[in-house]
Amino acid sequence: GMSVATEEKEMLVKFNKDLGFTNTEYASEYDEKPKVKGVGYGFATKYVGDYNLVAVAVRGFNYRVQWVDNFNVGTEGDHVGFSESADLVIEALNTYVGKIKNSKPTKLWIAGYSRGGAIANVMSSKILTDTEAKFNRDNMYVYTFEAPASIDETNALAYENVHNINNEVDLITFIPPQTYGLKRCGVDYPIYDADVSTLIKEFDEEIVIPEFVPVEDLTEEPLDSDAKVRDFIINTVFNKKEDEYTDPSVYANTREQYVDNYQEGLSIALGYVFALKEATRASLLADLTALGLGALSIIGDETGVELMNFFKQYLERDGITYNEEELLSACAILIKGVQNLFLAILLMYVGDQTKGSITRLIDMHYPETTYVLLKNAHQKAQTIE
Repeated sequence: GMSVATEEKEMLVKFNKDLGFTNTEYASEYDEKPKVKGVGYGFATKYVGDYNLVAVAVRGFNYRVQWVDNFNVGTEGDHVGFSESADLVIEALNTYVGKIKNSKPTKLWIAGYSRGGAIANVMSSKILTDTEAKFNRDNMYVYTFEAPASIDETNALAYENVHNINNEVDLITFIPPQTYGLKRCGVDYPIYDADVSTLIKEFDEEIVIPEFVPVEDLTEEPLDSDAKVRDFIINTVFNKKEDEYTDPSVYANTREQYVDNYQEGLSIALGYVFALKEATRASLLADLTALGLGALSIIGDETGVELMNFFKQYLERDGITYNEEELLSACAILIKGVQNLFLAILLMYVGDQTKGSITRLIDMHYPETTYVLLKNAHQKAQTIE
């Protein structure tokens, strides 16, 4: 509940108030337009028995241009974008806890979903490995939901009070891929049920997750489960065979290749996309989809000129200034990624048989999906007991 409430300040304020928390503080991000190097969070305190319970909610929704930092992986250490955001929250948290005017011990309750979960998980690693940390590790309890693996494997301590609840076929939790040497701190709890389409309908009949349909003809053996489709997509993007290409600039098999070949261009391109007003961005996507086969011309232009010219009209509509040389370079890199990493997936999506399987995996990242799967897992555990 706290993780989902981070979407809007009003929701988080109500959540804290309803649960009897006081001394609330919220990131300025909630009152301003989100900036790339920033993160939304909320702190609140509740006095429980002989200790102070400090709730730390890290924003994982509606963070707009901060999508850029999600792609800032870096060549070594923890995921750079999430690590820098975790530092911001920890710094603010140290100041906040220092203001508590009593001698009771402090327990931290930290939670986040998706990007917020990744940042919360990096926070837990930093607190656990910092010899000068102000928080006793035994007084920290962290819950992440659908969080990407973002911690260098040497820092990913298997600490029992950090709980990572992930739908095991949610693509977002597999990007960056395991081959990049990134893991999650704490203990992973995978949840999944092949009958998720029915479970979500029972929760909210307006939410539709497609039924699974086996994918034929793409591999020697049919992709007859969500997990097999997931693995096919991940391997298609991040595990290219060396004999498929002669140009080393198309690979993203390692962190170094991703950073060298794609990171800057993707960050710039997405920075422009999320600088658009929400309505303009929706219009861009709708217009691109409406092009049908005409979109293939844009995707087929390796120079990126056609994509840039298509994109410029939306930037100009919103009065966003841009550097044309920078934008062209970013569009060219984005096209390179589509052609060499994502084209097979796009073709799957276009196909009537395979579109539902990809849409289904994307829908696995819904917070509602996580909720019904977690509830289902809990009910199964009770039945077993």
